[in-house]
Amino acid sequence: MRLSPAKIAVALSLIVCSLLLAHTATQVLRVYGGYDFQLGLQRQFNLDLENNIPSWYASSALFLCAFLLGVIGVAKRYEQAPRSRQWLGLAAIFLYLSLDEAASLHEMAMPLGRTLLNQLGVSSGYFHFAWVIFGMIAFSIVGFSYLGFLRALPTATKRLFVIAGMLYVAGALGIEIFGGKVASQGEMDSMFYAVLVAVEEGLEMFGIVLFNYALLSYIGQREMAASL
Repeated sequence: MRLSPAKIAVALSLIVCSLLLAHTATQVLRVYGGYDFQLGLQRQFNLDLENNIPSWYASSALFLCAFLLGVIGVAKRYEQAPRSRQWLGLAAIFLYLSLDEAASLHEMAMPLGRTLLNQLGVSSGYFHFAWVIFGMIAFSIVGFSYLGFLRALPTATKRLFVIAGMLYVAGALGIEIFGGKVASQGEMDSMFYAVLVAVEEGLEMFGIVLFNYALLSYIGQREMAASL
């Protein structure tokens, strides 16, 4: 059975758009209509909360990335091809990201991050969500260590990886930092903050959609080359 990367990407994109629309609609009802509960739908579609439908989807999409990376890594290792360990390393990273999305592990770093900021004399502000400090460090380490791996990829795959990574990091760190400033001003209940959350999570989820598309396309190209 052959799976179409484009069709899977379209299906995932429709899910993402539906989640963004549901979040925005329930937040509009909450902010402008005063409907906080909405039969529980407000919580279930709130992109800023954990243990709900969007977080389940996000965790599953990241797990799909981990699975596809693992498939490629195992195949590379079986073929004794170079860089199999790096593929498997990426699989481990995305497996952790999937677990983190489901269990909110990054929030455990918040107290340590705030202690560090206090010792440095830095006000919370943009670093209200103090875990982003460690996120920036982790991204820098992974990014620099995988530069050679990225250069060795086929041009099309490399381009998709870079764009997907930029989208994901722009949401997970960039918009998160700006949202921290808004949250530090006590505006987490505002519609502006709800829109920021939608932008942040949308960038992350569309980044993962593109990354899954890139991985499926890469696997398809390898299968085609092997059949020739």
